[in-house]
Amino acid sequence: MAAGRRPGTLDGWCQGIVIDRGTTALCVTPAPGTVAPSVATWSLGERLSAVIRRAASQVPGQAGQKLLAMISPSALAAMVAVLAAWAASHAVGVGEVRTCC
Repeated sequence: MAAGRRPGTLDGWCQGIVIDRGTTALCVTPAPGTVAPSVATWSLGERLSAVIRRAASQVPGQAGQKLLAMISPSALAAMVAVLAAWAASHAVGVGEVRTCC
């Protein structure tokens, strides 16, 4: 060891904490996790709104303003309905519906 010093934190707050053998950790660290809430918990409308806001910040001028104008409850509801119908058509298959009826 360098000059006989023991490696570890300088403030000593980890003194007395047992770390598993074979680890390179010098102190107990918090469990990994996310800082922000998970996007998976958002509704489809919330996700669409976030995507449109981020896209609008990248589009210059009036086009970005037009994108932001699309974020209204009625417009988001229409987008969610269209996306749900599109997803359902892929699950069933448009050809299957046409041949049965």
